[in-house]
Amino acid sequence: MRISSFAVLAVFAAGLALADSSPQTATYVDGNVAGVAPKTGGTLLFAGDQTMNFRTGLATVPVPYANISHAELGAVVETSKSHPFYKVWEMRKHKPQNQYLIVNFANEEGEQKTMTLELDQSAAPEVLGIIQNHNAKAVDPAKAQLAASSSSKSAKPDIMRAGPASSGWWGDDVWKTTRNADKWNATPSANSPNQR
Repeated sequence: MRISSFAVLAVFAAGLALADSSPQTATYVDGNVAGVAPKTGGTLLFAGDQTMNFRTGLATVPVPYANISHAELGAVVETSKSHPFYKVWEMRKHKPQNQYLIVNFANEEGEQKTMTLELDQSAAPEVLGIIQNHNAKAVDPAKAQLAASSSSKSAKPDIMRAGPASSGWWGDDVWKTTRNADKWNATPSANSPNQR
């Protein structure tokens, strides 16, 4: 029993240790970082507890967590993958969406830098959460919560949300069910317009 619980605990601890270290593919969109041109693809690496690195083919930009002064999620954008014209079935498929992540930080020399990264929409809130875990003052919790809820893929239209309906369901006027029994069992008044 002790050996199996120890094994489960070790696997769980290893999973937590690797959770922060998964690299994310990103595109440098805009900013004032030297050595990186706009629209440059790269990888965000979370190897240590001190620094997050944005690695491109030619440069590596270290971003110390302690030096991040502000981080927030930006707009959601659709990426357009070009498909050959004759593949009509590919044109109607859902286009992948990406989200901007804006990070303001000071580099090793103390210069203020800004970096706007384009990440997969599901990965952007995760990266913001990693930044918040390492430097809570850099992320405004209200904005992070609002951005995370607005970028949620499970957002449902108002009609699909659980809870009491504001105006009722149109079927309540047509079918007698246990849900609307109080409406059907009520005796109509003398001035009721629906008398038959």
